[in-house]
Amino acid sequence: MTLKKSFRNNAFLELLKFSFKKNLGFTLIASLVALLLGPFRLIRELFFNSHTPLDNLALYFDTKEDFGGLAIFMSLLCGAFLIFLILYNFSYLFKKNASDAFHSFPLKRSELVLSKFVPVFLLSLIPLAVAFVGEMMVFAACKIPYDLFLVLRYLAFIVSAMLMCGGFTLIFVICSGTAMDSVFFFAAIGGGLPIIVGLCEGFAQSLLYGYTSSGDAFLKIATYTSPYFFSGYNLIEFTTGNGLDFTAAKWYTWVTMAVLGVAFVGVSVLAYNHRKSEKAGEPYAFKAVPIIICFVVSFVSSIVLGLVFEGFDFSGTLVFWGFALFGALLSATIYGAVAYRGFKQVKKSLLIGGGAFLLAIVVVASFALDVFGFETRIPEKEQVKSVSVAFGGERIN
Repeated sequence: MTLKKSFRNNAFLELLKFSFKKNLGFTLIASLVALLLGPFRLIRELFFNSHTPLDNLALYFDTKEDFGGLAIFMSLLCGAFLIFLILYNFSYLFKKNASDAFHSFPLKRSELVLSKFVPVFLLSLIPLAVAFVGEMMVFAACKIPYDLFLVLRYLAFIVSAMLMCGGFTLIFVICSGTAMDSVFFFAAIGGGLPIIVGLCEGFAQSLLYGYTSSGDAFLKIATYTSPYFFSGYNLIEFTTGNGLDFTAAKWYTWVTMAVLGVAFVGVSVLAYNHRKSEKAGEPYAFKAVPIIICFVVSFVSSIVLGLVFEGFDFSGTLVFWGFALFGALLSATIYGAVAYRGFKQVKKSLLIGGGAFLLAIVVVASFALDVFGFETRIPEKEQVKSVSVAFGGERIN
């Protein structure tokens, strides 16, 4: 990499500008895709659909549905684009020579992180702006009324969600030594924790008398285990529902997500300050990371394999526990072989798998013994909204 000006005076600004220029090509491609998903798609519907004459266009378009669908598609596109740019721009952390070169610049590590992340985040917003501004221009040109206030709410939520998810993703990248291991870390934490919540909900349904399964209640709890899940669930709820009484429509939600995003970037900077340059190319930059991933993978695999061989109807038989133990040890061994590039840490992996299996026993026992007092809890009269009794497959409300 060659910069035109001396590093001595404007190193941070020069690297910032270089990062912008480096990613312009990818941004152009993403913006073209955004045009296809947004205004070009709308123009095609307007002028190639025989059921939409120009004098009555407003009768054929539900602008809330149109912008809501655009919000979902663009959040997926821009979110994936942001994650790609983060991996691409911080890929020097995965190569020893490139890592040494960047760390030789007269910059603080915090400046190095910001000179990469700030351009990446801002550039990822361009396709979003292109799609929404283009769509609004088409509606305005055709004199189709739309709710600008609602559209701005969609944009505010998506931007704050991207900042939160982008900062969270940055933690994974900085704590990893290779791109592949970043993906493992991302999948284990971003996807593993919501799955664990789902498994616990299943145990509660099977073991707690009086517990009524509520898919919506479970999803709302699961959203708080992952920024990605939170963003996706609340955006879909907002764009497909009626009114503004949704979490994603509230200004304090946007502020909270933005603050969390900044906090995640701060955590990333702290992790970067403690990351050793020689960790480039190794599986992970910190010893605790593969242990955490292995534990999550083993715990989920333990319960899932036990349920599979028990027919997905939990009753706590020896079949369940036998295959749960086998699943925990097998998944820990496999992940350990991948993470440590061989079986040199197999004893450590088996120990982690055993710990995950013991945690599974504790979790199931806590529901079976009603440790949290759900079955014996009597709510106050003012807290009771409805009563139902389920017995023998019959429900009385």
